[in-house]
Amino acid sequence: DSSKDGCVCLQFPTFDDPTPTTQIYMAVGETINMPCNATGSPSPSISLKKQTTVPRRGRRSRDKRNFLILNGRYTITNAVTMDFGTYVCTATNGLGSVSKQIEIVKGVVPNIAKQPQSSTNNIGSTVQFRCVNTGVPSPTVTWYRNGKAIGVDSRHQFSSNGEILTISNLQTTDSGTIECQASNAVGVTTSREAVLTVA
Repeated sequence: DSSKDGCVCLQFPTFDDPTPTTQIYMAVGETINMPCNATGSPSPSISLKKQTTVPRRGRRSRDKRNFLILNGRYTITNAVTMDFGTYVCTATNGLGSVSKQIEIVKGVVPNIAKQPQSSTNNIGSTVQFRCVNTGVPSPTVTWYRNGKAIGVDSRHQFSSNGEILTISNLQTTDSGTIECQASNAVGVTTSREAVLTVA
């Protein structure tokens, strides 16, 4: 009776992460795992190649730094400049194949080129602090007073990129240390403390 037999269900390969293109930032010297996991029936074989290079199938490359682990995670260890670029991951079984791209982009840890400066101001006046920074991808800036994050309100405003903090209608309670933190996918950098004095 065929109804008693287990059904052999065939399934086209699909990636665990179906996003057609995944972009990953990393810095020179880092290790990163690129997800290339896929399922299907029969179980798909997975290969990953850098564009214009030959596929690597579960064995170490000739430089012994890059290899594809059997569970579909391609690992780059101690990354160098040649490792950055676009990779194509392909999952194949008897029903067909599916591919996705993984872009490895050289990231740069944030650098604060212009630090916030200490300032002495009168009650009721306005002051600005600057936190000019660089990095790849573009850093997100967070400002702190006395170690606590500063939020936007009627007296505290930020420029569109967060690099300029403006405090208006200063009060003596605004006195304290001011610092900024620039962060992105590859690192975090904190500025020197600036002292705000309101008298």
